[in-house]
Amino acid sequence: LGKAVGKSAGDMITKAVSESSVLSKECGSGPYFTAAPVDLSKVSAIAPLGNLNPTGHVFPSDHIYFYFKTQNESYPLFSPGDMVLTEINTSAQSSGTDYSLRFQACKDFKAYYLHVKTISDTLTSAMQSQAPRCTTYTTGGSLYTYCTYTLNLRIKAGEQIGTVSGPGAFDFGATDYRIAPLPFANPSRH
Repeated sequence: LGKAVGKSAGDMITKAVSESSVLSKECGSGPYFTAAPVDLSKVSAIAPLGNLNPTGHVFPSDHIYFYFKTQNESYPLFSPGDMVLTEINTSAQSSGTDYSLRFQACKDFKAYYLHVKTISDTLTSAMQSQAPRCTTYTTGGSLYTYCTYTLNLRIKAGEQIGTVSGPGAFDFGATDYRIAPLPFANPSRH
């Protein structure tokens, strides 16, 4: 069964790669996000873009944070739009695995979720069919294994792609590369 699932996921990715023009498609006017990432009735707060929270964030954050009303439950996580999932990152330690998902709607509009607790069976199969690039490191006395899986998998708006839960928050960020970034420092002072 494992070989059959791996072959099926590999075929699915090969098909997605051959059919997908999203990664080279010029971006239109959008909208790119057409579905909520989670059931918004379960959200207690959203920390805004540009949030400062020393000591962890001494510069304005480039993503927003979703906090839940109940911290010890799992909540379904959905694709925010018709996207191509391009990368899954795993950060594993003895207490579990933290997932990051990177996806894009077109050539110059990329988005991501951080601190995803579980991923769907479809994403797991696609990830397991790829050879990861991994590194191991130690920080704060804990050993971590960080792996990157490169994919090209179509996901539909509103499709459940994983779960998120507390304590803490999950992060949602996006970058439109057609827009010049805002400077954080005045170059004339250097």
